[in-house]
Amino acid sequence: MGDEVLVRVGESMPADGQVSVGSSSVDESLLTGESLPAPRKLRDKVLAGTVNIEAPLRVTLTATGAATVLAGVMALLERAQADKP
Repeated sequence: MGDEVLVRVGESMPADGQVSVGSSSVDESLLTGESLPAPRKLRDKVLAGTVNIEAPLRVTLTATGAATVLAGVMALLERAQADKP
């Protein structure tokens, strides 16, 4: 946490973070199901697993590993699959 990473066009976000330099559009369909890209600018949140599609972004990491939103969604899915109907 606190590290700054450069996310190039076509790359996915390595962890949850906040945009510190740049503006772009991000494909969040993996998490939200929304087909349209979401615009991201300075100080906006970005989530692990989403894909940068327009311009390079410099992102300050705020959560990594099991603390990311993506990890939380995966844990919920695993619990749901383990439960009997």
